[in-house]
Amino acid sequence: MSASDTVLFHESQYMRKFWFWLFIISVFLIGPIIILVTFAIQNHPEPVSWTQPLHSIGWCLFGEAIGGIALFLMHMNTTVRRDGLYIQWIPFHWWKIRISLDNVTRVEACTYRPIQEYGGWGIQYGPHGMAYNVSGDQGVRLHYEDGKYLLIGSQDPKKLAKAIEKILPEANPNTATRAWTHHSGGF
Repeated sequence: MSASDTVLFHESQYMRKFWFWLFIISVFLIGPIIILVTFAIQNHPEPVSWTQPLHSIGWCLFGEAIGGIALFLMHMNTTVRRDGLYIQWIPFHWWKIRISLDNVTRVEACTYRPIQEYGGWGIQYGPHGMAYNVSGDQGVRLHYEDGKYLLIGSQDPKKLAKAIEKILPEANPNTATRAWTHHSGGF
C-alpha cells in the first residue's frame, strides 16, 4: 500500500430520510391510480376488459420497482486520500470523480441552506458553484480563486475539512488562506 492510498477520511451517506420515502411511495401510488382512472373515464363502445388496465398497471409497477431499487441503493461516497479528494454518487458515477483542489483559497466546514442555495439535495448547481449533498444542511465548502465554490455535504464536516486541509498544500502549494469556520448560511 503506497502513501497515496492512505485514506484520511471516508464517508458513505444514504438517502434514508422518512419524508423522502413517504414522497417516493406517494409518487409510486399515483401511476397505477392514473391508469385506473384513465381506463374508467374513457368512452368505449364496448366494455373494456379488466386485463387491459391490469396489464398497464403491471408494467407501471415494474418500472416503479426498478426505480425504487435504484433510489434505495443511491448513496454518495466521499473519500480523502493523500493523492486527492474523491466523490462517487452511485448510481450516477460508475467510478470516483477526483475533485480539483487547484486554486482553492479556503476550506470551510459550514451550515448551508440546501433548498435556497441549491434547490435541494443531490448533484446540484447554484449561482456560485456546484454541490454534492445527500441530506441535511452540513458540509464543506471549497472556495476557489475565481469566486466559485464547491459544496460537499457531510455528516462530519469538521473531520472532512481537516482531512482536505492535510492534502491541500500538496495539491496547491500557493494556497493563501484556509479556514474551518461555522457558517450559518447565506452568501
